[in-house]
Amino acid sequence: MKKIIFIILSALFSVLSLHSLEVTRGLYTVTGEISQDKAGKIADVLNLYHNEFNDIFRFNPDGPGYKYQVLVFPDKGSYDEYLNRTINQTREDFVFLKYSKPEKSQLVLFDCGEGTWNKSLARQCFFQYIYGNILNPPLWLREGFGIYFESLLYDSKTNNLKYIQPLAWLDTVKSQRNKGDKISASDIISALPDQFSSSILYPQSWALVYYMMNTGDSSVSRLLWDSLFQLSVKGSIESNTQAVANSILQWITPGELNAGFEDWIAETKTWTELLNSGIKYYSEKEYQMAEKTFEEAVLRNERDSTAYYYLGLIAYNNGDYITAETYYRTALQLGADAGTVNWALGLTAYANSKHGDAIKYLNEAMRISPEKYKERCTELINKINNPD
Repeated sequence: MKKIIFIILSALFSVLSLHSLEVTRGLYTVTGEISQDKAGKIADVLNLYHNEFNDIFRFNPDGPGYKYQVLVFPDKGSYDEYLNRTINQTREDFVFLKYSKPEKSQLVLFDCGEGTWNKSLARQCFFQYIYGNILNPPLWLREGFGIYFESLLYDSKTNNLKYIQPLAWLDTVKSQRNKGDKISASDIISALPDQFSSSILYPQSWALVYYMMNTGDSSVSRLLWDSLFQLSVKGSIESNTQAVANSILQWITPGELNAGFEDWIAETKTWTELLNSGIKYYSEKEYQMAEKTFEEAVLRNERDSTAYYYLGLIAYNNGDYITAETYYRTALQLGADAGTVNWALGLTAYANSKHGDAIKYLNEAMRISPEKYKERCTELINKINNPD
């Protein structure tokens, strides 16, 4: 994983032009060659993120004593030009530039439409937040929560934040640990710079954060909450790391912490594992277990069609044709094979005595996948048109 925090000791390079504007809302000042409405919207979203972060860390709700600085460029080209002049390199996504004077640090963005509300915004915004309140945060908290908040995305329809695919990194963590690249929980909370490869430490720090945040064991979650109060604004990374680790290990042994973390990783299925389990249950006609598993898969990833399609099959098997149709339509909207789904919709409509709809779907299935469905669709259409 590439290093994403840039320590810049030089003075801030001025990029303001005659056409730049500045908008301050809440804790953020947004500057850039963009519309006032756009700048205001970005500030509003960043304030939403700040509130989410602070619900966990409980820093001063009024901010660090200055406004967080946000610089927005109208396009990727001008963004690249600025980064090349400032840090001699550029990035595909947004970046937080950390200066020796925290109040001059910047969250640097480029206007990419609705894509502005992407994962890199949440992560880089969190870096600005944590460094604005703790000059030297422990590595595992900085990077673990940075990845954790990647899945917290802005929904323009509800004007709010929502976690999407919060366990997306679990595949990476399990793959690493299966290959022997395993870091214990007690080592993660004590990790200092250059002690472990960042490509291994950062994902596994996320896993530990997720475990401690979401475990059903309130005593483990309490360890995390209490440890955050040990952070010192001006403390060194060594002293802050040690203070947090000591706070956690005051109430639990390293062995107990490590065992709980290992058990959580082993017992928590990835989204792919959930799908495979659901398909296995379905093939073995264990429909109740299959339904439960696919419903969990949908909660993990509501943008994939596979689980919806199988939930449609299960609803059809249970005689709930209206629900089956709803699931099939959702699967179709999300990119499921159109021939297969139209065949399923045709069977469902036929079973529900909606013969006109059934013929429509069957004809569509034949049109899309004639080699696969022509014979079966023709047979069922003939049966509809020529009832006994």
